[in-house]
Amino acid sequence: MILGFDIGNTNTIMGIYLPGDEAPSREYRYTTMKNSAIDETAALILSFLRAHDIIEHQNAAIEGIVVSSVVPEINSMYRQIAEKYFTISPIILSHQSRTSISIQYDDITQLGIDRIVNCEAAHAHYGIDAVIIDMGTAMTVSVLSAAGVFEGGLIAPGLQTSIHALSQRASQLFTVPIEKPSSIMAKNTHDALISGSFYGWTCMIDGFLAKINEETARTNTIILTGGLSSVIGPHLEGNIIIDGQLTMKGLRLLYELNKT
Repeated sequence: MILGFDIGNTNTIMGIYLPGDEAPSREYRYTTMKNSAIDETAALILSFLRAHDIIEHQNAAIEGIVVSSVVPEINSMYRQIAEKYFTISPIILSHQSRTSISIQYDDITQLGIDRIVNCEAAHAHYGIDAVIIDMGTAMTVSVLSAAGVFEGGLIAPGLQTSIHALSQRASQLFTVPIEKPSSIMAKNTHDALISGSFYGWTCMIDGFLAKINEETARTNTIILTGGLSSVIGPHLEGNIIIDGQLTMKGLRLLYELNKT
């Protein structure tokens, strides 16, 4: 059994991988805590494990720990938790970690490790020309060839991030749920915000795909992951794969590549 941690700017997902699992059998999501004490975060992790009958003691049955983090300032905390509470030296994924893909990027140290993890999973599980879109605090777009070459991509503000920023900066506007409206032409401010957010993002993603297909001279499939993938994905054009566990699948693969 191994533990995998996908540490994002807003949330962290902890996955429990049983022997033979490609993706976690169980997941636990909690707020990424940048300023918490080591023991405080460890207590949260252990309480989840015990509540779900994963372990009876602190270090029982856990054979390995793998971490993907876009918040490097807390990486040392997770290393200390692994060593103190599980007596394990964790695999903290970095740009020096072994992968099965090749990366074309001007400065690989500036490439988010989450994008590398996603591409690793996409190549292993799908092996197609793909545009991988992760809808998190930021929306990352990664272009991956069927041969397993990361060819670049782009980064845009996340949908929820944009809605929150708009409500904070505009006195008469407010946050709204992210959902498909009954009509693109709204007749009140609430519905106008919903329509603008929903169609703004679906049209933007469709536009990204069209431009990338044109530049790469091939038909790429979108592989969509992240918290809003199931909301936005069904309404996009082209070939769409929705895989909410893509990052967690990549963690498992990279753990196996780097455990020795």
